[in-house]
Amino acid sequence: MSDYCDRDHMPLPIMLTPNSNMTAILLKLKRETYRPGMNCKITFQAPPNYGLMAFITKIKLRRISHNRADKLEFISHNITLLRMHGVNQEVVPRKTILTGLDRNVLDIHFMSEQSQLTLAGKGFKIVVNLYTNVMPNNECNGTLPIDFNCGNICIDSLLECDGINNCRNNEDELECDETSETKLSLYVFLITLVVMVILIMMFMMKNKEKRKEIVRRMSRVYANNNPILFVMESNQELDSPPSSNTTTSVPTPENQVRHEQFPIQKPPELQRFHSVRSKLSLSLPQGIDQLSLK
Repeated sequence: MSDYCDRDHMPLPIMLTPNSNMTAILLKLKRETYRPGMNCKITFQAPPNYGLMAFITKIKLRRISHNRADKLEFISHNITLLRMHGVNQEVVPRKTILTGLDRNVLDIHFMSEQSQLTLAGKGFKIVVNLYTNVMPNNECNGTLPIDFNCGNICIDSLLECDGINNCRNNEDELECDETSETKLSLYVFLITLVVMVILIMMFMMKNKEKRKEIVRRMSRVYANNNPILFVMESNQELDSPPSSNTTTSVPTPENQVRHEQFPIQKPPELQRFHSVRSKLSLSLPQGIDQLSLK
């Protein structure tokens, strides 16, 4: 609405035509363009033998004080059909404005106060569409392109199942096939859910592998930097009893001579441990000093 009123010249009337994309108009003022000091009037016009119907689907206007508030007016031929001051409601009253077939002009006038000390308003949404009266036999006039019977008035059949209650009694939205839209929404939701589950599982598996790798690296680093732990593990391997399948070698004079000629070399880790123990006079816990460090 603000874009339409901010033009340099006086805005021309908006002509609604039946059986076209101009058979109905959604007029809205967004919160971002709602500002103090607005004075905007938009005129809608219908062809002969047609009337204009308007209804509000959302409205939140500012109220400065008891007698100062932003206002919204619906006027036809200088006759005020509806005036709303500072209305701030989530549930809009089911008020329908009808111009009559002999008054095919409707002005929607919005004015906001200059004060900027109050919270900003959230705006409004208004639907304006063409209508005709039903015939005495309660049928729509077959000579006119508007042929959807709401029960008390007739509207353009293009407005049927558009998601807006244009009849105001929900007649145009009762027999709508929503299976296609419902299925599409369901498919999109399921696909999105499956993709999210797969991504979460991949993320968790990747983190699990990373944690395992970190634990393995920390274990190796700790074992390499702790000679006591290495000595205990090595001594357990040396002191472990031979299995039943292992043949016990009996020392012979020949083997003793061979061992004396070629003494067994201690592993470098054991040598480092003995060096640290001798230099620092390491006091080992009970049990470790009983290890055989041959």
